Amino acid sequence: MPDSLNEPTHLCMREVARDARWSQRLASADSERASIETAPAYFRMLKAHCRQVEVWRTTYHHPLKRVDGIIEWFSSTGLLPYLSRLERDQKEQYLEAYRTLLAKHYSVFDDGTVLLPFPRVFMMATR
Repeated sequence: MPDSLNEPTHLCMREVARDARWSQRLASADSERASIETAPAYFRMLKAHCRQVEVWRTTYHHPLKRVDGIIEWFSSTGLLPYLSRLERDQKEQYLEAYRTLLAKHYSVFDDGTVLLPFPRVFMMATR
């Protein structure tokens, strides 16, 4: 399962959402997100019911085109709770503020590529 809520992509979403221009409208956006537990918490939950449990976390690095590639990547998932609450002109302003913050966290290679770290938690349990 994705484990990105503490990555710069999602931290920046929340930071931009606190802007006074739309903070009231976006106050409930985070409530649509399901937080996940730690790997040890899942291990404990599963171990109580299974004879063997494996839990691990892996970070994939997705090559995307510029910071806009990151925005496109999350536009139908992580950004959706924010964008769905904004009017068209507010969406554009939100995304511009988001783009500016992201640029501080992600280096762009000479060819325009940005590597997006995308952590995931995996579990295998055998009864």
